[in-house]
Amino acid sequence: MEKRKRVEAEFQLPEAIIQHIQSFLNGKEAAQTTPLSKSWNDAWLTRPNLDLDQKEFERESSDDGTESSENRFWNFVNKTVERYEKLNLKIESLRLWILPSYYANYQYDYPLVNKLIMKALEMGATCLDFKIYDIDCRFTLPQQVFGSENLMILSVSGCKICMGVDGKVRCSRLKSLTVDKVYVEGDIIWDIISSCPLIENLSLSIFNEMALILPRSMIGKQNVGLVLDKLKCLLLSGINVDTLFFDDFSSKFPCLKDLSVHRCDGYKGIKVSSPSLECISFERDKILRAKFDVPSIRVGVILVLSGSSI
Repeated sequence: MEKRKRVEAEFQLPEAIIQHIQSFLNGKEAAQTTPLSKSWNDAWLTRPNLDLDQKEFERESSDDGTESSENRFWNFVNKTVERYEKLNLKIESLRLWILPSYYANYQYDYPLVNKLIMKALEMGATCLDFKIYDIDCRFTLPQQVFGSENLMILSVSGCKICMGVDGKVRCSRLKSLTVDKVYVEGDIIWDIISSCPLIENLSLSIFNEMALILPRSMIGKQNVGLVLDKLKCLLLSGINVDTLFFDDFSSKFPCLKDLSVHRCDGYKGIKVSSPSLECISFERDKILRAKFDVPSIRVGVILVLSGSSI
């Protein structure tokens, strides 16, 4: 035993390095490193990168088989929150993927979810990846998420986005935003993208059919004031896109390299002129008239499920 302790002490890595290694693993894999030594276990207990996936608990049964996977997951989350509060630990990134609870109330109010997200934001988290496997989008994302000034990477899926009374987006440092299969109302999309000038990667996939990328007050107007001069990758899916959105394209997105537009309505024909674009992907189920002036193109895919005119 003494010899083992001396060996561990001799080859012990700094906690920051251990946690950096664990950050490349998912939650289950990171937990499997804890038996290596006490230092690895302590590093895992205080790691700044939290990875919580409820599906991992669905695949494993409790020791006595009496506790449901849902209860085990939320008990684990609760203990994690309590530990981080007690030790005043820092959370740099949070990945939280959950299943819809049919035992929750009809508003799908998850106090622990809100508490954990808020705790991460309060502790200066720069990365948040939240996903709920609910096609009905009944969970409402806390309004404070888009009010965080520290977030640099944000991914949300399977929920409803509501900006509340304030309605202001303060994620001015955001560089990557993924909004996947969510429900939005009003001009929320415009409020988000027009308030994040540093965005480099933007992916918008919306559930409700009337979602607009431009505010209704600007539909049909020549100058919409949209300029994202840092944007490199843009994916739009299920969004109403006004034809004028593609006008003066190179001025709006001077650094854009990858453009994907899938099943978006609101335009009958487009003209895209961009010296920076290297990859284009369009998918439509209605007639498309398109003209492209893209001298740097490397990959171009136009998939039309009905008639087309290119």
